[in-house]
Amino acid sequence: MLNGPVNISGLRKYGVTPTDTIFLVFLGLVVIAVCWVGQIAYHEGGKTEVSKENGEAWLAWLAKAHKERFDAGYEPAPCSGRSGVSMTGVSGSVTAPETQTWGRCFEALTRDEGALAHLRNPFFESPMIYAAKCEPGNRKLTGALVLEKNTPTPPGSAVGSVVSPLVDADPVGKPFQVRITVCDKGAYPILIGETEL
Repeated sequence: MLNGPVNISGLRKYGVTPTDTIFLVFLGLVVIAVCWVGQIAYHEGGKTEVSKENGEAWLAWLAKAHKERFDAGYEPAPCSGRSGVSMTGVSGSVTAPETQTWGRCFEALTRDEGALAHLRNPFFESPMIYAAKCEPGNRKLTGALVLEKNTPTPPGSAVGSVVSPLVDADPVGKPFQVRITVCDKGAYPILIGETEL
């Protein structure tokens, strides 16, 4: 309830003041900034998903190769579980069979005509980066793929298995476990999975 008469002529007409204009412009800029940051986050998330798909492509290829690579005539030959063909020397003696190594297999898979040569690092729009491990904060490893071997320890050991980088000299003549990890935008590891090769 009002005390006394209201002076209508003293009331100010409502409208947009300079302060209101500044607030509305600021609000519009905030909305634009939120949309822009959201778009950047969406694209970066898409790049992380492509990195995961690269890891899944490796996982699928290795799982398929595990079932077939001990068959005669398997291609690529450097990834075969069988030793290389023995050769007869000049004197007629037979030399030792060639040992298949991970380095030769990896090269066969990633060179121009290799099964996994088409994979690209989405963060740098360049060929895949392969690393020994993801190191958070090291931007050079963004989108990198890490391949490790998981070696079981003898029965009764306190630790069930040992994970180590897969190196060029590792033989591929016997099946072994491979762990696949990709590095995200901050070079933090994202485990894709494990399979036997």
